[in-house]
Amino acid sequence: MDRALAFPVEDLYADGQPAGQVGQEIYGRGGAWTFVTRGYERIPNMALMLFSEYPVYDRQWEMGRTGATCGVTFRTCGAANGGDMRGRVCVVSPDGSPVPKVAVCVTENGDEVPLPVTLPEPGRTEAWVGQGAEVIIRW
Repeated sequence: MDRALAFPVEDLYADGQPAGQVGQEIYGRGGAWTFVTRGYERIPNMALMLFSEYPVYDRQWEMGRTGATCGVTFRTCGAANGGDMRGRVCVVSPDGSPVPKVAVCVTENGDEVPLPVTLPEPGRTEAWVGQGAEVIIRW
């Protein structure tokens, strides 16, 4: 059993039985709350938050010379060859104040490929990334 999973493997049945039997629904219902709480994360040493529509892992914060956070690298869950499936990643100011200029790239064959970044409203920048992508955000 992998204890790092958001819901236990025993709630999934190989023979097609519906999940949620014999009390297992208690565990399975927690999965949605786990993923919702991981969608947003405070950016260390800054009044900003990172938001991703895809679950992310392997997150590494980049620190500048002054000790302030200046970027983040992470991977989005899903198959890298997932076709046209895309989701937003955003840098958000919770109080609506302006966010720094943000550059978003994905790595393809070892190269950084810049993505278009939009400012849909004050205090938020966003870019669309694919599933299974290595994402680099710098400001």
